[in-house]
Amino acid sequence: MKSANLKLNRRETMLSLLAVATAGLVACKDKQTDSEIKEAVEGYKVGDPFLNGSEMALLTSIAGLIIPDTDTPGAVKAGVPDMIQDLLSNWGDDSVRTYWRAGLKSVADHFGGAEFASMGADQQVKDLSILDSGVYGGSVKLPFYKDLKQAIAGGYYMSEVGATQELVYDPVPGDFLGCIEFSEIGKAWAT
Repeated sequence: MKSANLKLNRRETMLSLLAVATAGLVACKDKQTDSEIKEAVEGYKVGDPFLNGSEMALLTSIAGLIIPDTDTPGAVKAGVPDMIQDLLSNWGDDSVRTYWRAGLKSVADHFGGAEFASMGADQQVKDLSILDSGVYGGSVKLPFYKDLKQAIAGGYYMSEVGATQELVYDPVPGDFLGCIEFSEIGKAWAT
């Protein structure tokens, strides 16, 4: 019997977990989609970039506003839009792709169909702030926005930049004590 290679890469594992979480969001989606979105999804071939240029521009703009560059790189420099594109292109099934295409269209439509990515930075901040407070305040019914924001934040904190520069990262926390009496610690470690 051959033994399976069970080496796990932290980044691959975290991306897999994000993919599973993203798939779970599909359960919350509205079951009705228009025929254009359905046709675009059904004609998709795995491996090709799924999101088109305007969808990527919208996603990139929103990601850059939700987690902007500060003293650490933001979501765009951490590669979050590309990671979402990769998950949709290579991992997600048609229901996930349909949900994301319809969701991004609903966000674009909320902004009046205007090219959000080409607006000035001040206008983008203003419009996204209004949308954010409306969605979380309950006056705007756009559930995909919460899922989008969650995917951006989750992807960022699972990225190398988010995990090592934004968060406190210590690959081996504390001192290594190879042999100590159980009575000194009183409990076993979970990690």
